Amino acid sequence: MNLEFFKFFSWTALWAWVLSDTAVRFVLPLIDKFHNILGEITKTSLNEEKSKYYFMKTIALSLEFIFSICFTYVLTSWTVWCVLRCVLYTQGMVTNRWPFFIAGFLCCELALAHPARASTRKNFLGVLPYILAMGAFMVFSLNYEPIRTTFPWMIKFVGLGSL
Repeated sequence: MNLEFFKFFSWTALWAWVLSDTAVRFVLPLIDKFHNILGEITKTSLNEEKSKYYFMKTIALSLEFIFSICFTYVLTSWTVWCVLRCVLYTQGMVTNRWPFFIAGFLCCELALAHPARASTRKNFLGVLPYILAMGAFMVFSLNYEPIRTTFPWMIKFVGLGSL
């Protein structure tokens, strides 16, 4: 078990570090540009008539909501990958599965916490994707059915034939 655990933890920790650092350096600036554009749309329409301002504000809020849902799906796919790696490495084990799931949980949470802290969006829709993705680890660890229905492609990607 020790060599398998080292193999599991080293690769999971490496990918957690690479993905969290990549997200902070390259993805978050693009997300900030998108939200700056939405903010500019509502600021320019503020000087015009009120009906146009409310219409543009509604469009901007709708786009931000749709983006938050899509971003939640992307972040949760990382969580699903971590859970499926834990399941892959503990297949056939009757006891001592908990070190794998604790290590997977820590790698998953730390990889999501780094971009969450670096994010400049501190409003509800900016924080919600990170909160949902972090909480999804426990949900997916206890019940695999949401993974089967929402992320069937990830099961094939990780290499689990049946879950």
